[in-house]
Amino acid sequence: MTWYANHLYAIPTPEVVEILVDDQHLAEHVFVVDGLARFRTTSREPYAVSVPAAGEQPVTEYREVTHEPAFPAGGLAVVRELTLPEQEHATAWFGEEGVDGTPLDSLEEQLELAGAADGPWDHVLRYCKGLANRTNTTTAFFTTSFWGGDQEAAQGWVFEDGHEYQYSLDPRGARAAAVRHNGIATERLIVKGDPLTLLLLHFDVLLRDGFFQLHTRAFPWPEYRR
Repeated sequence: MTWYANHLYAIPTPEVVEILVDDQHLAEHVFVVDGLARFRTTSREPYAVSVPAAGEQPVTEYREVTHEPAFPAGGLAVVRELTLPEQEHATAWFGEEGVDGTPLDSLEEQLELAGAADGPWDHVLRYCKGLANRTNTTTAFFTTSFWGGDQEAAQGWVFEDGHEYQYSLDPRGARAAAVRHNGIATERLIVKGDPLTLLLLHFDVLLRDGFFQLHTRAFPWPEYRR
């Protein structure tokens, strides 16, 4: 997994994609991933074991099983990698792949935004909310960082049908996530999950063991650029 990932996700309707690619600030950082069939793998797994007669050896039957990374059936529009000037390590890590997220706030009037978000990502979140409101689709922003193999931080925000959800890593571990829905704080426990798992449920996809192909360092992003 990569040390950092700062992604804006959206359902890739024609209107959403047009808005994103027409934005000169974001245009070089917009990607549309239509599926992950190319990453399918197969394995030979035990299927059944026959019960032998006395003195005979059991016979194991096998079957070929196909594994495909979990991904939304309708694909995803992705803006990556959003950065903040104060995040020097992440900005250096992304290099030319990074794009400053702070100018997005200038699009507030254009995207008919309402309300405001607090915190370092407020520009990006206002943009996500405005994009969701204007296109009547689900949008999200997810940010995470790792150090030495341990996940230090993970936060996700979802804007959907006028609702706002926020998921954040619980300090007790990745099996617990703090949840905010329209400003009301709760908690949600999931097995082998994390904030990203909860966020992607809004796109009708359930991750297996919290792994997401798009967060691998070697993902071939140039092939999906719009």
